[in-house]
Amino acid sequence: MKKLVAAILATASITANAHESVDTTLVFKGDRSFASFCRAAVEDNVRLMRNSFKNKIGVVAGSKRDTMKILLDSNNLSCNGVGIVEFSKQREAKNVVAFLEETAMSL
Repeated sequence: MKKLVAAILATASITANAHESVDTTLVFKGDRSFASFCRAAVEDNVRLMRNSFKNKIGVVAGSKRDTMKILLDSNNLSCNGVGIVEFSKQREAKNVVAFLEETAMSL
């Protein structure tokens, strides 16, 4: 149970160096099993974001809805110290932001 709580509260931090608006280096700190969420935001990749949520069903919570609800809370999952939605907005990941906001509205 302690491992589950640690996984839920873990944060994945990312530092990106930009070169000509293309990220060339990504450095993940924290729980690497959640790094795909940050990478999806950096790449504006909705498919990767969906798969990241799908892969955590049964790990974070028993249902898709509960998993998404927990991980969309900025206290549970963050990139660069901010929640995944805010991080996506900072990275101007318009497709991912639209997906996350639509998902949050349906919860």
